[in-house]
Amino acid sequence: MSDEQNFERFKKCAVDVLSVEAAQVLPEATFESLDADSLDLVELVMALEEEFDVNVEEEELEGVTDIQGAMLEPTAVAINAIDETRFSAGQTMLVVGAGPIGALTALAARAAGASKIYIYDPNEARLAHLAKFPEFSVFSGDPDEVLSIIADETESGIGVDVAVECAGHSSALDLCIEATKRTGHIALVGLITGRTPVDLFKVCEKGLRMIGCWGNDFTLGSRLVAMIESGRLPVESLVTGIVTLDRAISDGFDVLSEAENDHLKILIDMRV
Repeated sequence: MSDEQNFERFKKCAVDVLSVEAAQVLPEATFESLDADSLDLVELVMALEEEFDVNVEEEELEGVTDIQGAMLEPTAVAINAIDETRFSAGQTMLVVGAGPIGALTALAARAAGASKIYIYDPNEARLAHLAKFPEFSVFSGDPDEVLSIIADETESGIGVDVAVECAGHSSALDLCIEATKRTGHIALVGLITGRTPVDLFKVCEKGLRMIGCWGNDFTLGSRLVAMIESGRLPVESLVTGIVTLDRAISDGFDVLSEAENDHLKILIDMRV
């Protein structure tokens, strides 16, 4: 993606999230040239980070390791998605997309007392990390396979109570719509870009409730830390690599950009 395309996406995010006037977001602006009517991109980054920050007091983190602390923000996104669906103990869930957010969503559902958790992702190598949890049923082949299993294992074949789309792809949303029971909930976390064809007749006919999710609830911090400290939410188990800053691109971003990579989450060690 070109620098111009990156900037346009960034500007759209600023306008949508922060209600900034598009004319204020200037790529050539610098701190020295700022005035009351302009907004520097560095300031915008800081503002966006604050928008999605997890509010935690320093003393609350005493029982959390550095690796667990690095996972707070993405975990908050996962928990926020589950909260938005009004998920409750004993219910069933399908997670489509086993990247870091999808994996964390499955872990959060496990901590919340889900009776069955199904995970679908075409990347078998990535799913292998999640298969070690006995509560997870993982699938990577034909989507019809997971639909058949869900039909066999849910009461009267009605489908899952909740589905969470974490892949950012229209086919993932289609699978969620098919798998969810009548009057069930679907959380959209994967941020599908552009206009997406949706079978709205099926959504209406099944009485589905679709919820768009963005970031996390600012008040989640204390609750999130308590769940991690209790051991019920082992977020550190999803870290599959740690790289030094000088190797972040070659051993981090480049590796994650490979289609069949087996990583869930790679952290960057900022220490010298």
